[in-house]
Order: sequence, then structure tokens, then C-alpha cells
Amino acid sequence: MSRVARCLTGVLLSLAAIVPLAAQDKSQGPGADAGQPIQLQIVIARYQNEKRVSSLPFSLSTSTMPGSKANVRMGSSVAVPSTTFTPQGDAKPLTSYNFQNVGTNIDVTTLAGTAGRLGLSVTISETTLKPVDPAAAVSVPGTNTYQSQNTVFVKDGETAQLTAATDRLSGEVVRIEVTAKFLK
Repeated sequence: MSRVARCLTGVLLSLAAIVPLAAQDKSQGPGADAGQPIQLQIVIARYQNEKRVSSLPFSLSTSTMPGSKANVRMGSSVAVPSTTFTPQGDAKPLTSYNFQNVGTNIDVTTLAGTAGRLGLSVTISETTLKPVDPAAAVSVPGTNTYQSQNTVFVKDGETAQLTAATDRLSGEVVRIEVTAKFLK
């Protein structure tokens, strides 16, 4: 065998030994397949004295690739009256309307996971209408706002509580849960 052939054979054998070692370094947790699709379910549940009064589920699709994003924008504009009075005593008040957005905004970004878990950065912003108090002298609509940004780490099929918060005035508790399902 010629010297060039032996040298080439040695290089090829060295490469053959390195390739399987590099393949073993890949993580076997979520995201090993960098583009694996996932289905997320986010539930915003409201409780009054431990009794569930509402539950709003949202479904989003994204992938396990770090930096993948998904979002939901759902809501409407509500007319809010604004009354002004003129300096003349006999003139009627003037009412105009401003529109305020109410609804839910959800943003999810996939993060690198650890120990078989996938990281999810979740931002939720929600504005809802307050019920009008029938005993009030003036019937003026009001709004409640809720905003949270947090990171959770979940396994396939696992549900994690993103946050829980209690409204200081009403005592209502808002709990948000995130469930991830890895699609094959």
C-alpha cells in the first residue's frame, strides 16, 4: 500500500471514530428535534371564594426551537361615555364617547430547556369590564386589568401554574395554567 493511501486511510478512520461521538452529544430532551411542533393550552380561571366562576382556554401552536413565538390577540373596543358641563346653568350636559380596548393578549416565546423540560416565557395582558353596580348613583362602566410575565418549564403533557393573583378590592383570584403537548 502506498504512503498516500495509508495516510488517507488513517484520516478516514479518524473521522469515522469522531462522527459517532459527536452524534452522542445531542440532548435527548425536548427540542432534540429542533423544530418539533408543540400545542400549548393556556387557561385563565377566575375564582370567588374557592368557587370557579369562569375559565377561558386558549390554544396556541409553536415549536420547541428556542426563540419560536406564538401569540393571541382577542378583544373589542367598548364605548366609554365622557360627560362635560357647560358654564351656562340651563344648558344640557354634553356627552362624548371614548373607546377603550378590552380583551386578552397572550405572547409565548420558547426557551432552551433543561432536564427534559421545555422553557416557555409567557406574557399575558387582560382587560375586562367590571359589572355595573345597580346601587350606584351614576352608571359608569369600569375595567379590571391583569398583567403577568413569567417563565415556566414543562415536560410533555405536563401542566404548570404560571401565576395566581388576588384582586385586592373584589377578592377574586386569577389562576393561569400552561399545558404543553409535544406533537409527533
